[in-house]
Amino acid sequence: MRYYNQMLQTYTSTTPVELPKVVLPDDQRKALDERWAAFQKARDKGEAAEIELTADEINALIAENEKFKGKVHITIKGDQVSGQLSLPLDETPFPGRKGVT
Repeated sequence: MRYYNQMLQTYTSTTPVELPKVVLPDDQRKALDERWAAFQKARDKGEAAEIELTADEINALIAENEKFKGKVHITIKGDQVSGQLSLPLDETPFPGRKGVT
């Protein structure tokens, strides 16, 4: 329990972290929507489906989801994907303290 509490203190905050916001230009957003719709349509039909997305495109899609909007941000550097999370621990399955993000 001591280790868990130490991790909470090290990796959490009592205030939300402001994550970068991504807004795609209208033409890029339209192209993304078309590619995403084609991907979902193929997947829903049980067909093989593949889509390549940039970090900005992933973040734009995340921003559409009210549950994750402003709480998740993805970065891609080379072949490495990383993410930042800022969400209240009481919204996760992890035991934590109310008000800790």
